[in-house]
Amino acid sequence: MQADTDLIVRVARADVLTEMAFSRSLGHWQDPDERGIRWKAISEMPSDILIGSDDGIIIEGACNHCVSAPDGGTIVVSGDLEAQLDLGGISEVIISGHVAPNARITSTGICHVFVNGDVRGNVSSKDSLKLWVEGSFSGELLTGSPSTHLWVSGDMDGHVRPRSKASLLWIFVDGYVHEDVLSRIADHGYTTFNASVGKSNVPKGVYPSPNKYRQLAQQRSFNRWSVSRES
Repeated sequence: MQADTDLIVRVARADVLTEMAFSRSLGHWQDPDERGIRWKAISEMPSDILIGSDDGIIIEGACNHCVSAPDGGTIVVSGDLEAQLDLGGISEVIISGHVAPNARITSTGICHVFVNGDVRGNVSSKDSLKLWVEGSFSGELLTGSPSTHLWVSGDMDGHVRPRSKASLLWIFVDGYVHEDVLSRIADHGYTTFNASVGKSNVPKGVYPSPNKYRQLAQQRSFNRWSVSRES
């Protein structure tokens, strides 16, 4: 099943800005006969699915059963994610719809996720994660170690906190983020937390305040976020 051209272009743009996080899917769309990954399309999901590290699965419609990829793999969902993805190894996920409120993505190892809609559910990473959201983010993100990168094209009012240890976190939001959301993230004590947001309830500028910056720095937590446009 060939993906919609608009989706492919969005994934390609994200791939460039995330330093080739989605090269497996793009490689398949560019050359479906390319060898290296065993691709299989599934039109219905009567039960849970297990895939291997060299497998690529295309779910034609909503994903309403669990997909497990303990050693890694590539998953393309041509609708909404309504169930759980349990990922390990080096994994790549493309979701053309939304991540539903009851849906969950859990990962260990290196995980790259592209969501063409909104994220309303839970994303939990033990290790490294790159999460690109074309819509808005109102769900929950549990970050791992050593690093987490989150891109949101819409607004963000979800929760971000460490899964266990607070490490390195970068957030890029084109839309609106309330100052309280960013301040609560900083209070978790990330080693480094940097963010760039489009709009907030505060004037454009660089934050946090000098007093809060010094307070957090004394705890070996270094934070900086910027607001680029007036509300």
